[in-house]
Amino acid sequence: SIQVFGRAPTEAAVRARIGFMPEQAYFPEHLTAAELVSQHALLGGISYRDTRRAVDQALGLVGLTEARHSRLRTYSKGMLQRAGLAQALVANPELVILDEPMSGLDPLGRHDVRELMVQLRAAGKTVFFSTHILPDVEALCDRVAMIVRGETRKVGRVAELIGNALLDVELTVGPIQLEILGELRAQVLRATPRGDEWVLTCADITCANQVADRIRARGGELRGMIARRPSLEQLLVAEVAAKAAEPRP
Repeated sequence: SIQVFGRAPTEAAVRARIGFMPEQAYFPEHLTAAELVSQHALLGGISYRDTRRAVDQALGLVGLTEARHSRLRTYSKGMLQRAGLAQALVANPELVILDEPMSGLDPLGRHDVRELMVQLRAAGKTVFFSTHILPDVEALCDRVAMIVRGETRKVGRVAELIGNALLDVELTVGPIQLEILGELRAQVLRATPRGDEWVLTCADITCANQVADRIRARGGELRGMIARRPSLEQLLVAEVAAKAAEPRP
């Protein structure tokens, strides 16, 4: 059985509290964005008197104010995504369910949608979304579920899933003499030239600090230090491999 807000999701009063955007939005192409969003405002329980204001606000949130009176048949895929977001948000839902919300968007559009999702969370909304763009998950989500071939493999906060494991530490240093580089070979895993810089990779923080101290002592310039940790993508790849290795029933 399924309950949303403690009640059956088929109840009209419950559905009015949910906003949903599918990955492939098949909206009537003869409608304008304003007409589409108006319909969903009324379905969400907004009165005729308040519909215009709610529609204007929703279209403004997703950047479609200028194209509000254009037919959906003239929209690009990215614009249709924005229209889908507007209809999902117009009734001010408490729960927002989004399926691949960044699909078809250019980098600026993806940035705008991410910012909108952050605003929704700050306003106390619950945003439940599916995506294959894992950096967005790491940047946005409080909790994550990984699904492999229909089976939920991992559930938890991002920090819990990734853990405190450390892959390595990268130091970016300015131009250094080959003599100094030779002295560091025994301590670093890799030394990679990049323009006028070198990227030195160490196994752990202790080693990285020792290398940084030696570079400074010889007059070198430390320009950056990054501790690299496992990503959700690496964790997902491991889960997919583990699932594939399991015996089939």
